[in-house]
Amino acid sequence: MTGPLLALLHLCDSLFPIGGFGYSDGLEAATAAGLVETPADLQAWLDVCLDEVVGRMDGPAALRAWAAFDQPDWQALCALDDEITAMRPASATRRSNRAMGLRLVTTWSALYPDGRLEHLLDLARALQPA
Repeated sequence: MTGPLLALLHLCDSLFPIGGFGYSDGLEAATAAGLVETPADLQAWLDVCLDEVVGRMDGPAALRAWAAFDQPDWQALCALDDEITAMRPASATRRSNRAMGLRLVTTWSALYPDGRLEHLLDLARALQPA
């Protein structure tokens, strides 16, 4: 198996090391505070995540990022990263998103070498705190 299907399966595998399960965007805190106690509460939480976060921010940002990466328009990609990072309400969320992104690009670059990914890694590493 090769090509786009294998790449999609790699990305969707729960063992793919991007840390998505390590960052709940506040679900643990909401559960601990008693705000999410029932399956209906969890459904409401997930609905908001999908509608508001993925549907209104992350999904459109991913489309814009892909277009900028494909060009390659590094200035537009960096500006988009700055904008999306600024829209995250908590510093912990901003840090976790940056860490997940760096892990994703690092791993993806190892699986599917591409000069554009190397350049993207250089840009991402430059954003890491010293």
